[in-house]
Amino acid sequence: MQNPTLTTLRDAFDLVSTFTQQTDPQYKVTSEAEALQLATHRHYKGGLYRRLFESKHSETGDVLTVYVHLWPHETGGWVRPAEMFHGKLADERVRFVPLEAESAANEVK
Repeated sequence: MQNPTLTTLRDAFDLVSTFTQQTDPQYKVTSEAEALQLATHRHYKGGLYRRLFESKHSETGDVLTVYVHLWPHETGGWVRPAEMFHGKLADERVRFVPLEAESAANEVK
């Protein structure tokens, strides 16, 4: 896990508070085009997400990925083990494809 700067951490916390407040989203993405401007990853089922940062579980030390679902359902914050977020499914597809990788693959086609 990389060492984030204080500015990076503040930006991440601002994003979390902008997108979610407890369980009710403060911000709602209104179109896929808007979501694409904010997203960093596409889920293998098609949804758009913004990965915010990696963190550690206070009891186990496990590394967790904090992210926000943007599109197509209600905007909301989520967390899952980093290994699962960045990992592959049983059929070898990547669970969350970075959008840079997706656009590079499309350019090759």
